[in-house]
Amino acid sequence: MSIMYKTVIFKLEFNKPVTFSSFPSFPFHSILGKSLKRFVCLFEGRECSLCSLRFTCAYSWLFETPIEKENEIIPGRNRAAHPYILYFTPEGSPPHSGGLLSLTLLGKGVEYLPYLYFALRKG
Repeated sequence: MSIMYKTVIFKLEFNKPVTFSSFPSFPFHSILGKSLKRFVCLFEGRECSLCSLRFTCAYSWLFETPIEKENEIIPGRNRAAHPYILYFTPEGSPPHSGGLLSLTLLGKGVEYLPYLYFALRKG
């Protein structure tokens, strides 16, 4: 069995130095998710689990990861693990002027790379 994946690394430079109060990858996860949802959501305010596009929408697939409740792999569950790994490595000592954001997309998540790139640029 093989798993399709793609890793991209973005070099980020901040407008002003930043310190992180939590693990640095967490804020990037939130920023990326919020930016992506704002960019792709056609039904603002609708809960993803009720949306007819939940299985094809870039935001829903990456950040909600819906699956059919009746499935063979994890029966009774309607969400799967997110199809990406996000990791930020700050440069230098705090406060940081930038760093490297590593994004590994797994399986179908690879198809959504252009959406994530745009969301990251706009976030």
